[in-house]
Amino acid sequence: MSILATILAFTTVNRLASSWSGIDWTASFTKFGLAYAPLGIMFTLGSHAIGGLLESGGQTLNVFARGLGIPLSLPAGANPAIVSAWDDFFDIGWLWLAILWSAVIAWQIARTMTDSKKLAVKSFAPHFALMAGSTYVVATVLASH
Repeated sequence: MSILATILAFTTVNRLASSWSGIDWTASFTKFGLAYAPLGIMFTLGSHAIGGLLESGGQTLNVFARGLGIPLSLPAGANPAIVSAWDDFFDIGWLWLAILWSAVIAWQIARTMTDSKKLAVKSFAPHFALMAGSTYVVATVLASH
């Protein structure tokens, strides 16, 4: 269901941005789709990889090294305060950095595909709204349930 909602939301936003700015819908669909990649990458890293590595600490590397026949004994995990600080930063800062990264890419795409800054803003704004709005929903609304 969430994948369908994502595809429908992006398609709607891209259709709106294309009609406002007069750019080709199919070309912008692919190009702007790539601008959303940092959101997925950074969410995955921040939500799963970095937090998990902080919690397990060197244990993950110990297991990997043992599999290669290398004796390694790194400490088991980070201080719980560090893990908690990461979780707080993830919600407040990390995801907004992802939006910034995606927005910069989307702006560059909009500038490349349009003839003026005014048309670029018309092409960019709906995508930025979707990036910020969906991240807010995922980070605050869905995370609290």
